Amino acid sequence: MSIIHKGIDRTGILSSQFFELPLALRIESIIDYTLSEIPDTQKLVGAKIKRIPLLPAFAVRKAVINAIVHRDYSLKGASVQVDIFSDRCKITSPGVLPGSLSIDLLGQGISEIRNRSLARIFRGAGFMEELGSGISRMIQEMKNSGNPRPEFEEKGRYFCVTLRTKQQMTFHLEEIYRALRSKGALSSSEISKEIDIHQNTAIKRLKELIDLGSVEKIGSGKNTKYKVKE
Repeated sequence: MSIIHKGIDRTGILSSQFFELPLALRIESIIDYTLSEIPDTQKLVGAKIKRIPLLPAFAVRKAVINAIVHRDYSLKGASVQVDIFSDRCKITSPGVLPGSLSIDLLGQGISEIRNRSLARIFRGAGFMEELGSGISRMIQEMKNSGNPRPEFEEKGRYFCVTLRTKQQMTFHLEEIYRALRSKGALSSSEISKEIDIHQNTAIKRLKELIDLGSVEKIGSGKNTKYKVKE
C-alpha cells in the first residue's frame, strides 16, 4: 500500500510512504499516518492554536479500511493507494464493487462482502461497524463538516473514493468578511471604499462568500446590502 502526498495535482510528489503486507498488522499506523497528512486549517482556541483537519477523521479512516478489507486480492501487482492533495483525498482500491452491489446503492444499508474472513477479523478488532452502516455514516460526517458528499466511482478494474474539502476562505475574502463583521451590513460600494478595491471586485468576492455560506444578501436593487451569515 502506498500513500502519496501531492499539491493540487500530480505534477509534483512532495513525499511518499509505502506500507508492506500484511496491512492488517499495520492498520493503526496507516490510518494515523494518513490522518496526520490531511490538509488542515488553524483556529485560535483560548490562548492556543488548534489544528483543525479539513476532512473528518471517520470518513478518511472508513475509506482507508474499506479499501484494504474489500479490495480484490486476486489482482496481482496492484495495491491500495491514497493520494492526498491540498483540496482532496483520493483512495483507490484494486477491484470494482463485488456481486450485484452498485454505486447508487452505497449508503443505503446494502452491502456485499468480497473477503469475509478479513472482514470478520477487522470487525472483531473494532475497525469496522455493522454491515452497511459505515458508508452512510461517512456521507453524514462529510455533510456535518460542511464538505461535499463523497464521490464513488469505478475506473477500469479499480474502485475510487474521493473526499473533497470545502472551499476555504482566502485572504482577500477574509478582508471583506472582517469588514462586514466589524461594520455590520454594507453595500458593495461601501465595501469597495472600506477596503479600497473596485466595486466590481467587491461584488465578485461577495458572491464567493455567499457561495461559501459565510455571507448573505439582504434587500434588493439599490438597497442591496451584505451581512455576515449567523
